Amino acid sequence: MFNPFGDKSLSDLTVEDIAKLVADGVTEGHYVEYKSELPNAADLAKAVASFANAHGGWLFFGVESDPTTNAATQAPGLDTGEVGKLADRVRDAVVGNLSPVPAYFGKAIDVAADRLVYVVQVPEGDETPYIHRNGRIYRRHGAGGDPVPENNRYEVDDLYQRAQRSVERFRQFATLPWSMPRWQADQPLGWLELYTWPKYRPEVTLERFRELADPAEERKWWSAEEAWEVGPSEVRLPGTCCVPFDQASSWAAGYSVSQLAGSAGPRAVPLTVEVRYYGACRAFIPLHSWEGRLDEELEADLSGRWGEEARGGLVLFDGEDAFRALFTLAVKCARLAAKWGAVGPLRVRTRADNCWCHVPYFPTGAFREFVTGNGWPVCRRQRADFPDDVARQPYQEIDGASPGDFAMEVTTAALRSLGIPAGRAAGIMVGSIFGAGDRPPGEGLQ
Repeated sequence: MFNPFGDKSLSDLTVEDIAKLVADGVTEGHYVEYKSELPNAADLAKAVASFANAHGGWLFFGVESDPTTNAATQAPGLDTGEVGKLADRVRDAVVGNLSPVPAYFGKAIDVAADRLVYVVQVPEGDETPYIHRNGRIYRRHGAGGDPVPENNRYEVDDLYQRAQRSVERFRQFATLPWSMPRWQADQPLGWLELYTWPKYRPEVTLERFRELADPAEERKWWSAEEAWEVGPSEVRLPGTCCVPFDQASSWAAGYSVSQLAGSAGPRAVPLTVEVRYYGACRAFIPLHSWEGRLDEELEADLSGRWGEEARGGLVLFDGEDAFRALFTLAVKCARLAAKWGAVGPLRVRTRADNCWCHVPYFPTGAFREFVTGNGWPVCRRQRADFPDDVARQPYQEIDGASPGDFAMEVTTAALRSLGIPAGRAAGIMVGSIFGAGDRPPGEGLQ
């Protein structure tokens, strides 16, 4: 998307940037529209839809333009008393007049005493077409700054196909095979996979990515301890997490970091994260057998249900180790999206693969209570996905604004796919990440 401010993001804009917009005489057109006053809701929605249906754009409220050249002439701004009214009007106009609802982001910039310019950035939409309540599809055409109804059926077809292409790109990304030797794929223990993709991906070109993403520095960033919070606004629980990585490499369009220590061998796929230049990440987390002592009550329950040979038929893996790692990497994926300037929710898919008869074990009271009341969560599928039907719903959109809450939703969803109900999954994860089990938080990730 064209940015009249170069590499600057919306959050970094100042009054100097608005002054330069006027000094440079930036004109209205495909990517820019000026409004000297507050428009009505229907017209405002037309402008937002026209940008989302095209290639994104910028709306400036409080900026005047030359009616002949369409260039910005001055930015007197709006009365500050209108700010709340304007923010509410934009939201109400978009939600009340457009379907589906496109994303937009706003910022108020003071330009004088009691005067401000309100800037709205609209990313290129990928759930097109965005249809106005009057039944029309608005786009940007020509040099003028006004949205016009689209009446070319081939252009309308392309908008529908754009939405389908967006879904298909994620589906292809989430089904990329991990290159592993056959002996690793055939071993009794499976693995977890995590895929995240910013819905509104950052404005980072491949060339800029290569300049900024030094693999050695990215390895340090991924290995650094991360602070987060989870829970409702009135009771936020803080915590920290860390997964150390000891190897990094890069390729033409991305880089990867890996944890070689403790891996199954030099040819095996270790715990790995791959990052694409457009902000998408995928992670591979090998599962490890539970080597510790089982809770006595659960040991008796296990033997009572299936006999002394029960552990020979089931694959009891270290759920605390695996899901702490998944939680940590989900936190990092949300942080990375923000780091690279992505906005909006993340598209997410998790997968437990090669997991027939796998049972996650957590040394926590919440897990013991679950097994006592519900039985052992034995996975009866070779592959357990979230969302479940990859053909119909290849991803779930999850808000990444709070990395801790994002990671909690991701990990509990992955646990649900293995047969643990949502409420129980959340309790088990809280016990694990806050160290309520038999070992301190962080052990098992080193």
